[in-house]
Amino acid sequence: MITSNASKIAEELRQYQEEVKRKLTHMVKSYVSELAESAVDATPLGDSTKYLGWYEARFEDTGLRPEEGLAKGGWTVVVNRNSVPFIQNYGVGSGSAALDNVKGGLSSFSLGDSITLGNAVPYISLLENGYSLQAPEGITSIVMKVYRPDLVRYFQQG
Repeated sequence: MITSNASKIAEELRQYQEEVKRKLTHMVKSYVSELAESAVDATPLGDSTKYLGWYEARFEDTGLRPEEGLAKGGWTVVVNRNSVPFIQNYGVGSGSAALDNVKGGLSSFSLGDSITLGNAVPYISLLENGYSLQAPEGITSIVMKVYRPDLVRYFQQG
């Protein structure tokens, strides 16, 4: 005759389920965080001194401050929405501010949610199409060349 303690088995299965859920959540958040970091790194900072005329024209046309960093700082994450908001971070610290936005956006993520990583700066499509001398291949192609996710590591860290 085989006997078992069903309540003990049920508790072990519940604990295992919670552990897997925690690890998968961590894996997804780590993946998106590192992908965002690669996108920020691949996005040109700009140079408002060298290209002052362009920045002044942008200000006249849009009211956006004539300062570099707007595209680099525009990356963010939303959960369960398809479009990201237009974020205005400027200056040399704009990339760090963008990554803070990504971290904040991921804080509400649960397994089963959808995540959108994006940049709604009005001219991001120009940069994506190689408009900048700093990123002549665009942003996504650079990210895809350098970013290699380590999903096993993310899962094990969870």
